[in-house]
Amino acid sequence: MLMRPETAPQHVTGTGQERTSIAVGRQPQEWTFLTNYARVLHFIARNPTTRLQEVATACRTTERTAQRVVADLEQAGYLHRERVGHASQYTVNLDTPLRHPAESELSVRNLLDFLTSRTHEETESRKHKG
Repeated sequence: MLMRPETAPQHVTGTGQERTSIAVGRQPQEWTFLTNYARVLHFIARNPTTRLQEVATACRTTERTAQRVVADLEQAGYLHRERVGHASQYTVNLDTPLRHPAESELSVRNLLDFLTSRTHEETESRKHKG
């Protein structure tokens, strides 16, 4: 028997404010802290002459998704793409504010600085351990 999610048996965990309701037999939806948009923007900022296939591979997504994300970022003014022969040269507009109202005080530069410094720290840490 199939049930709609709102009528599926519920399993309640936690107490008070922490109560969480999960439908029994359903897997929790997977989510991540960074979206494809953040991943693609970060990769392109570090690799401005990259190809979409490389973007997709590095961001663990499909080439079609990478293409859509790049087009959205370009249309929104976060990226500029210039054709150089058969290749593309990307420029990230670093001073563009982030879209969500909760982060609108931050710029793309702030996001990329945070992601890049973390990546740099991890790389340096691995070098010294190994």
